[in-house]
Amino acid sequence: MTYAGSNQTDRTAAGSTTFLSDRLGLSRRISGTSTIYFTRDPSGRILGIRSTPGTASGNEYFLFDGLGSVVGLTNNTGSLVASYKYDPFGKITFETSGAPFNPIRYAGYYWDSSESLYKVGLRYYDPNMSRWTQRDPAEDALDTHGWNTYVYAGDDPVNFADPNGRVPPVAQATCLSFWAVCTVPSLWRHQWRTPLRPSRN
Repeated sequence: MTYAGSNQTDRTAAGSTTFLSDRLGLSRRISGTSTIYFTRDPSGRILGIRSTPGTASGNEYFLFDGLGSVVGLTNNTGSLVASYKYDPFGKITFETSGAPFNPIRYAGYYWDSSESLYKVGLRYYDPNMSRWTQRDPAEDALDTHGWNTYVYAGDDPVNFADPNGRVPPVAQATCLSFWAVCTVPSLWRHQWRTPLRPSRN
């Protein structure tokens, strides 16, 4: 795999598949003669996907739950063509057989089926282990013992998501010990409750 961007957050290739990103996030996935376009609103919120050759029948739109997970996929007529279910930590427990290709799943993250991992900003998340596969790049200078740098969403995935793959700066500044003594200002809570706007996936 190859990556780009200031923090190596943009995946550009995985085997024969290439990825293109713009300021809003991942915009295209190209594999052979097939291209998937990711439709976003001006804020970067992902809305659906469009497949080549770009006919109306190639458009699919997402249905989300309260956390931002894709639980359904509709076609251009509004008919439901796929359904998805997850456990609290994002493991896929059901998906419609024979559904159109769709990599956007739990909390709006990109599901890499070949690796069984979610690509989330700076890191990869393993729903089977309920943990990140890499350490959190953020450091807590106030905690001499450090924290569990692999924990996902503070072990509270029902209420929170981590769209960037790292601790929000506001949380770092207000936590004396990660998830132990921590005030939660509205900005921090809002940042962790916006899974539909990952920085890069």
